Amino acid sequence: MHKQIGFIGIGLMGLPMAKNILKAGYNLKAFNRTKSKAEPLKEYGAKITNTIQDVVKECDIVITMLTEDVSVDDVMNSSDFLENLNAPVSGGTNGAEEASLAIMVGGDQVVFDNAFDVLKTMGNPTLVGPVGSGQVSKLANQIIVGLTIGAVAEAITLCEKAGADPNKMIKALSGGWADSKI
Repeated sequence: MHKQIGFIGIGLMGLPMAKNILKAGYNLKAFNRTKSKAEPLKEYGAKITNTIQDVVKECDIVITMLTEDVSVDDVMNSSDFLENLNAPVSGGTNGAEEASLAIMVGGDQVVFDNAFDVLKTMGNPTLVGPVGSGQVSKLANQIIVGLTIGAVAEAITLCEKAGADPNKMIKALSGGWADSKI
């Protein structure tokens, strides 16, 4: 495992994801706008960098885990940023900590195969199609999550209005087809 990994965005999800990569034995350089957030990775063997240029220099794979549009634009519009895989994730902080994220990759099969072992340290990578397909899959994920939240809210309201206990209804659904994390 001689791949050099660059990681940008060491926050609630980025920190455990980077730890999982380091625990798997990869070399990792990390960058975060607030450098102190990246400092805990030192004890796992990460090199903390001061700039985007430093983190991407001589890296085989660069991973970003950024919170909002401004952060993404700052990184993606930086002349120092290298091209990387299009692979959004789903699973939240628990998925990041447990290395069980759904990783939706858009890109070339050869590039995917080259990055697979690294991505596997963070969850379950799937090549869903050409570049851009990862983003489309993430949007599909968000549609499903959003509609499910709406359905759960409607079901709880129905129970409340009909006099049934919503908490007991949720317990009754446990293990059935309507059961989910949401």
